[in-house]
Amino acid sequence: MNKNPTVSRNAPCPCGSGKKYKRCCALKGEQEASSHRQLKRALKWIGGAAVVLLVGYGIFRNGPVSRPTGYNSVISEGSRGRGYYTDSDITAVDFSGLTQAQRKKVLDKTNKMQCPCGCAMTLAQCVAVDRTCPLRSSNIKKMRDLVKELSG
Repeated sequence: MNKNPTVSRNAPCPCGSGKKYKRCCALKGEQEASSHRQLKRALKWIGGAAVVLLVGYGIFRNGPVSRPTGYNSVISEGSRGRGYYTDSDITAVDFSGLTQAQRKKVLDKTNKMQCPCGCAMTLAQCVAVDRTCPLRSSNIKKMRDLVKELSG
C-alpha cells in the first residue's frame, strides 16, 4: 500500500535515506498500521473477556433479591458473626410468614445442622452459597419444611 501517491514504490525515498520508497518509509507506514490493528484486536479481546466475566459473575451471584416492604432480617449484619447465615443470605427460602423469634429458631437450627453431602458446610451455608451441591434442593426442602412447621 503506497502511503504517498506522488512517489512510486521503486523511486528513491523522499526522506533522503537513499533506499527505495518501498524499502523505507512505505514499510514504516505498514508497520504502524499493523501495530494499530493488533492493538485494536487486543482491546476487543480484553473487552469481550471482561463482558464474559461480568455476565458470569452476575449469574453466579444470582442478582439482588427483593423483599416485601417492612421485611427485616432476623439478625443485623454487625451481630451476625462469622459463619452465621441469615434469612437475607438464604434467598431460596421464604421466611416472610414467620415472626422474628420463629425465623431465629429456624436459622439457629440450620446454622448448626451439617449438610449431608459431607462438604463440612452447615445446611444454611450450603443453601446460601453452594449452588453446585448435589443435595442443595433437598436442603432447601428441609429448610422450607422447618418454616412450614413453625408457621402452620
